[in-house]
Amino acid sequence: MASSISHSRQSHLSLIHFTLLLLLFTPFSLSTTITQEQEQKQDEADTSITRFQRYLRINTAHPNPSYSSAVSYLISQADSLALRYQTLYFSPNKPLLLLTWQGTDPSLPSILLNSHLDSVPAEPSKWQHPPFSAFRRSHDGAIFARGAQDDKCIAMQYLEAIRNLKARGFTPSRSVHVSLVPDEEIGGADGAAKFVESKEFAELKVGFALDEGQASPGDEYRVFYADRSPWGLKIKARGQPGHGAWMYDGSAMENLMKSVEVINRFRESQFDVVKTGKALNSEVVSVNPVYLKAGVQSESGFVMNVQPSEAEAGFDLRLTPTTDPDEMRRRIASEWAPVIRNMSYEDRTSGKMIGSAKMMDGLYHFEDISEDKIAQGFSGISFMPIKDQIILWHNRLGHPSFPYLKHLFPSLFKNIDSSLLKCESCICSKSHRVPYYSQPYHASKPFHLIHSDVWGPSKITTQFEKKWFVTFIDDHTRLCWIYLMHEKSEVSKIFQYFSTMVETQFDTKISILRSDNGTEYFNKNLGEFLQKKGIQHQSTCPNTPQQNGIAERKNKHLLEVARAIMFEGNVPKYLWGDAVLTAAYLINRMPTRVLNYCTPLDTFKKNFPACRLHSDLPLKVFGCTVFLHTPSYRSKLDPRTEKCIFIGYSPSQKGYKCFNPHTKKFHVSMDVTFLEHETFFQKNSLQGESLREENFLHEPLPTPILHIEDTTFTNQVNSETITKQDVKTNSEIVPELVGIQTGKEIPQEKELRCYVRKYPKKTRDQPIISVPTQSENPEDGSTVVLQELPVN
Repeated sequence: MASSISHSRQSHLSLIHFTLLLLLFTPFSLSTTITQEQEQKQDEADTSITRFQRYLRINTAHPNPSYSSAVSYLISQADSLALRYQTLYFSPNKPLLLLTWQGTDPSLPSILLNSHLDSVPAEPSKWQHPPFSAFRRSHDGAIFARGAQDDKCIAMQYLEAIRNLKARGFTPSRSVHVSLVPDEEIGGADGAAKFVESKEFAELKVGFALDEGQASPGDEYRVFYADRSPWGLKIKARGQPGHGAWMYDGSAMENLMKSVEVINRFRESQFDVVKTGKALNSEVVSVNPVYLKAGVQSESGFVMNVQPSEAEAGFDLRLTPTTDPDEMRRRIASEWAPVIRNMSYEDRTSGKMIGSAKMMDGLYHFEDISEDKIAQGFSGISFMPIKDQIILWHNRLGHPSFPYLKHLFPSLFKNIDSSLLKCESCICSKSHRVPYYSQPYHASKPFHLIHSDVWGPSKITTQFEKKWFVTFIDDHTRLCWIYLMHEKSEVSKIFQYFSTMVETQFDTKISILRSDNGTEYFNKNLGEFLQKKGIQHQSTCPNTPQQNGIAERKNKHLLEVARAIMFEGNVPKYLWGDAVLTAAYLINRMPTRVLNYCTPLDTFKKNFPACRLHSDLPLKVFGCTVFLHTPSYRSKLDPRTEKCIFIGYSPSQKGYKCFNPHTKKFHVSMDVTFLEHETFFQKNSLQGESLREENFLHEPLPTPILHIEDTTFTNQVNSETITKQDVKTNSEIVPELVGIQTGKEIPQEKELRCYVRKYPKKTRDQPIISVPTQSENPEDGSTVVLQELPVN
């Protein structure tokens, strides 16, 4: 075994050594400095330079390469070198030339040197010298021609190296083959791709192959063992056509430009790595736009007052050997050409459609492009296992039911039984009693009837000390507005703001407000406002919450979605407010059966097409890890990103809401990188219920609001001594702290009790501890000193 390995290594070393010999014996460079006299002699003689120039003067540029002329010239060169040759045709009019230098031991694995015949198109008007003149500049010998570097120089270097080695009497022990293939610049589907699958290629017994590389003006040659993989990406957008004077949501050009903007941000992120010198251009993923096709053509050009129904863009995308192609396909499907914007994309190299959707009843349905993708375990929207794709969308959309997802994405469930799919977070968050049956939906007009309900209080407050929320649901569109509150008494003020917003933004008025009989709705302030505005206030009968069923069910739906996305991401409970706001954002954009599977937001926009209050961002998994791009004022050695948790979508800015639990700062930005498959908080147990939130959020203790000289608090239950710095003095009652003492433990029968109370701001200078005086506890002899709060 060891002998075999040693022989294999020696064999590969000899192959590489011989290949370097070929390169070292190449007699010319693209920028050889020559004198005018030498130039004249070379033009008259048959030199390596003149042979190279003759090859360059043959036009093999697309779209009409002269392959036959190039092959004829190369055969003449092979004859001059006594090389065997054969012309192979794997496609009509596309010859592949194979030259062979026979070795002394044909049983050894051979060497294959590859080059291609074709070159990219040339625009003669943009050239200083005609692109197929092979003009040679006298002062430095530089040659100007299309294909000089890519890659006719490579083919001639191979032949000239063989010519020089033969002149020295060298004969290789193993055979050397030179392949010149067509159509490399357009993907090579009819050239190298068919060649390597042929019996002719198998008969060569290739042990080492060398393809084209980068031209070198000096004596050094770079040898690459891997290359980037080229993808010809075509993205197509569809949308509602119409007159140019009207503005439509989701037009073809709007959808396409959104994708171009996202792709350009990715390109800039990769290019920044090159500009800063952290990597070479060939070591990053490059994506460059190459064409844009849209518009309605006319005799004079394009019709300027018609919006097209389709728009298309092409990109040259090249992946590094370390790039995961499946991850890139997922990025394309979810960010660059999301089907939710009626986008599709295909690989232009193969011409195969990768993903598309068709509008049916106001919904975009994924289409199956090929059956073999399903057979291989991949769906039509991305190259990802089908069940994983279903779960990803299930998480992104806020854990809707799987039968509902089947309605949205029927092709994903083609071979999947939705009843067999289970989500533990959904089971834990959506378990409830048998629901009351709702009344059928009756369309009216937006804001005619508003349903409202209050939820709370939450035992755990948000970061901004809020523990209630109130919802306002439009009966016609079922669009939901949600507001977080410190106290439920804020309902009156919030509804007045909501009513003013409706009048200002939508030029209409609320006619009816329907709620329960809570005092937050029935009070003097709100009553006077409703009477002044002429708004009728309808309420439920006592103990009959079913009469306010729309608001009750909406709150239930919001909490189910909020719990599900929190459980799935193991998100701490103090972020429940952001989870509820995210739930409302998702529900407003999800098709609902009540509206015949239209979304509340789309139904709303049909009545208010000019509304720009709602921004749409690509959906992401709540609670996932994000890396936020740090501002420019960071130091040069600081990280360029900040690790945060994704907590929703900003209502007033076009950006994602992120939160850093360590710095306790909130951010809104578009410059974020998502790791949707990684939750920020480690999932130690179901729902994170056993996890203490103090582990996630280390808050500095507030400034003490009382001062007791030499005092400790004693826990009578477990006899642990707790210092006064450990006591939360902001507003919580600590029932287990039952004693205050000075230096020794107070007998239980004569214990002193500590009470902590909240006072309004205007009376914060009042004492906050009520304790017996010294005369009431003469046996102990201890003294408790009270101190009032400082001013401000």
